[in-house]
Amino acid sequence: SQRVKNISVAQCQSIVHTWLNDGLKQYRRFRTYVISVFDFGMRMELTTRNPMAKTSIPKQKSHIDDTKIDFYEKTELVHFLECAYDYDNPQAFMLFRLLAFTGLRRGEALALQWHDINFDTGELTISKTQSIGDNWHLVVQTPKTNSSFRTITVDPKTLQWLRKWRMLQAREYFQVGYNANNPEQLIFASKSNKPLVPSTPDHWNRSICKAYGLRRIKIHAFRHTFCTLAFEAGASINEVSKTLGHADLKITQRIYLHVTKKQQNEAATKLAHYMDI
Repeated sequence: SQRVKNISVAQCQSIVHTWLNDGLKQYRRFRTYVISVFDFGMRMELTTRNPMAKTSIPKQKSHIDDTKIDFYEKTELVHFLECAYDYDNPQAFMLFRLLAFTGLRRGEALALQWHDINFDTGELTISKTQSIGDNWHLVVQTPKTNSSFRTITVDPKTLQWLRKWRMLQAREYFQVGYNANNPEQLIFASKSNKPLVPSTPDHWNRSICKAYGLRRIKIHAFRHTFCTLAFEAGASINEVSKTLGHADLKITQRIYLHVTKKQQNEAATKLAHYMDI
């Protein structure tokens, strides 16, 4: 034990590094909790300092080479989306359809407003992302890198689903007293027309997979799914990396190699079957 007033920034920084090195994935959250405790102590005039607030967040070492990249194969994605549609949650279906067919990050999708979509040109502009700020408040901010600012093409069928969802959303909100017919309206929002918390898509995902007995992948893995299926459809690594916003370039390259190797193996099998000698 130690007196609060004697706790130093160096000690707090050491603790944060210890959490990271011990493999605690929620080390950022733990740091936020401790900052909140010190803030409470300052409001109660029990201490005049918040040493944890002065610590920096250490970057997690990349484990890209050691971990398996998860994604849905084509048949799995088709079946998942069929189940998501059947689950009778149009907003959940729309979100997963959009993630799988555009490669958007969760925060980018949850920050989208209707004016970000040009239905005439079929283009979607990504200029902001949603994240959790101080005291667990949701904040919308600009992307961290310039490459994350991008305009991508949305396929016609996904655009059709977006049009249907926009009309349904407007009708549902009108019935409870909200006007959703304005360009600033969030594409994905809560029943009270507030921004969705980041855990909501996880809840939808778990519920759908549990209800239909599906193999579940994490929300970010829908981005990997887009990457995999785009390569299988013949897209170039440059096209895919630009659509993704470049942040996952190492993963993009790994998926590209995986898909091309798979295609080469299939080509050899097809040739042998064709020659039959």
